[in-house]
Amino acid sequence: MFLMIFPIFISKSNPEVNKKGRELLMRLVDIGAQNGWGEYRAAPALQDFIMDRYSFGDHALRRFCEQLKDAVDPNGILAAGRYGIWPKHIRKNG
Repeated sequence: MFLMIFPIFISKSNPEVNKKGRELLMRLVDIGAQNGWGEYRAAPALQDFIMDRYSFGDHALRRFCEQLKDAVDPNGILAAGRYGIWPKHIRKNG
């Protein structure tokens, strides 16, 4: 097991700092995915981006989670989009 924490600083007055921090984090996620490493936690704004990186078996994990979500929450009202799992009626691929 291995844990790395990358603090990304947020500025209330400088959006360029925030943009650079987000780009850095996305690059680190891509590098990790290329090496087979996964994210444990992520901010809601990045959950779709990170879920796209779990591509094993043609996104088998995402398809399983979507199928489970559709069965448990057919109206898609509970935590829509959380962890990159969207209800069927607003899903990009559905």
